[in-house]
Amino acid sequence: MMSTYGQADFVDDDPAIQAIRDETRQLVCDAIGRLPAEERDVVSLRMQDNLTFQQISKRLGIPLGTALTRMRRALERLRHEIQPDDR
Repeated sequence: MMSTYGQADFVDDDPAIQAIRDETRQLVCDAIGRLPAEERDVVSLRMQDNLTFQQISKRLGIPLGTALTRMRRALERLRHEIQPDDR
């Protein structure tokens, strides 16, 4: 089974581990949903549709460097939101 952002779901009999996975997945999905639209689009095309950055730049009609920058900024935002303290 595939999750929302293209990662395979692993079967685990331990309900506690499954609960942690579900909670983490929801946390990440919620954080992605709060990204600015331009960044969210790049993340979605890369992670969900598995497009290359070249394909993303063509699809969105933006320079390759812009696609890369949007992804970098999105990842920075996600890191800060998901791990707000320096763990």
